Amino acid sequence: MHCCPAISLDPVLWLSMTKFERGRCIRWCLGWLPGSRYKTCPQYHGQPFTKAYTIHCLEMHRRIMWPQTISDPLSLLLNMVPTRKHRFLNVTLLWSIRWPAICRILYELDYSISR
Repeated sequence: MHCCPAISLDPVLWLSMTKFERGRCIRWCLGWLPGSRYKTCPQYHGQPFTKAYTIHCLEMHRRIMWPQTISDPLSLLLNMVPTRKHRFLNVTLLWSIRWPAICRILYELDYSISR
């Protein structure tokens, strides 16, 4: 089973965004959390800061408005980023809500753990 229906350039690499946003998206997709060594949660000291814990701690399901049954909603959304401009207004509106939420979550992750 293939992860993508066709071979193409990932939209995260060419969509209009700052280099910081692009870097955060790429690091999340690769599973790289900020910092190069073992970290603990800045809010709950002693709690290991893993990808699964990050999803819970930053309340990603609630903020992205997706069900709890999806284990990694942020990766799923990043894999669903449109590869072309849509003619349909509902798709454009949906991403105009989701994209700022994605950027905000990645920003908080970057700055909460790197302090």
